Amino acid sequence: MLDMMPQIFHGHFKYLFSLSSVFQVFCFAFFSGLAWMIYETEPIRVHLHHQRLVYERKGENAVEILFSEIERVRFQRSKLMYGFFLDIKSGQSYFFPINIERLDYILDALRFYRPELTSNEVFMDFRDKALVVDHLLAHNSSYLSRGNLKIIWLYLAFPFMAHHDYKRVKSDPQQFRRDMAYEKKIEDVVHKIHIGMSLAALCILLFWKLHS
Repeated sequence: MLDMMPQIFHGHFKYLFSLSSVFQVFCFAFFSGLAWMIYETEPIRVHLHHQRLVYERKGENAVEILFSEIERVRFQRSKLMYGFFLDIKSGQSYFFPINIERLDYILDALRFYRPELTSNEVFMDFRDKALVVDHLLAHNSSYLSRGNLKIIWLYLAFPFMAHHDYKRVKSDPQQFRRDMAYEKKIEDVVHKIHIGMSLAALCILLFWKLHS
């Protein structure tokens, strides 16, 4: 079996190289998109004060938004980022990206004080998605400091975590808390994948060196 490994790697080197290249391009695109999203939304700060919001953007003056002055809520993208606009009676419009921390607080306050603007399925579906995104970002922040390189594999697991959280919130809209037991299982799987892939890479390098 050991004698066959060099021939397998030698004969399929171009395929292994292609897969590696595709993976690197995927990672570059993913992290570039993540960096751009952070760059676009990091300057935005929103403070909730009962029936009003204080909307701040770095380099600009803070704006007070009274719930009573909101004319409508529009759910759409801005610069490819999903979120919603608050259109004010004065003609101004303010964008709230879906990845703002604890966006569900703002949505719930808006639903409480202005139910006529938020009494549709689109609003509730957006709220569920905002809660799922908040859970994912919270897990990312807590795991980043201790996950090291394993965070790469966690990002690949994000679609499964998002699907799980979305189904959980849909079944019970009062599910505000993260599913810590499920997240721990994902972390265990990510840890095993990281060890397996590291050992596989080490074995490939060893066989290559021994038979080059």
